[in-house]
Amino acid sequence: MNLKMQAECDLAYINGEPKEEREKELSEFFYGLLKPQVFYGTKGKEATYFREFEQTCNVMRQNGVPEPKGLKAREYFQYLADLTKQSQKNKTPHGRR
Repeated sequence: MNLKMQAECDLAYINGEPKEEREKELSEFFYGLLKPQVFYGTKGKEATYFREFEQTCNVMRQNGVPEPKGLKAREYFQYLADLTKQSQKNKTPHGRR
């Protein structure tokens, strides 16, 4: 749907209609689709991110990853991907180990 709306906006511009109004309508439409996020407090995005990061680091340590907090981003995500693959291989079809 967004491609169609963008094409309509471009065609309207080619036909000499003011582009700003259509772009404003598109922006309002897409911003309306976004769900508001809370970034502060104990249930905010930042606090949740840090809790999840700490939990992930603990799991990595338990699986032999040396000091996950000191890893570079690429190394961190590579270890995480490897651990995820190992976890999926260890699961039986019924979700038990």
